[in-house]
Amino acid sequence: MFMEKKKLVPPDGGWGWIVVIGASAVNLCTRSIEQSFGLLFGDLLRDLGVGTTGAAVIMSTLDALINFSGLFVGPLIRALSYRKVSVAGSILVASGLMLTSPANSMAHIIITYSIINGRYMIRI
Repeated sequence: MFMEKKKLVPPDGGWGWIVVIGASAVNLCTRSIEQSFGLLFGDLLRDLGVGTTGAAVIMSTLDALINFSGLFVGPLIRALSYRKVSVAGSILVASGLMLTSPANSMAHIIITYSIINGRYMIRI
């Protein structure tokens, strides 16, 4: 029996590992913010008099919006493209983080950190 050798062609013309590295960089930069929230904003929350309940509300709002954002992001990706949605999401997340830095109330943090960032921090 003679078996033909098939030439294996990598998906995306060989760019698969670049995509993996890019997705890893996005996850490293965005998803690690959730786990380090207390370290990043601990002093600010203490100065604002926000206790552990307030921090839990901020993080729960962020997590809920991250989990439900797929309902909106999926159709956006189909209507536009992965790149356009990714660039728009990156700009919104960066804007949300920059707008959080001058926060002087818990409501400000919820709007800028939880809502703006939670809507576009997509789990890859």
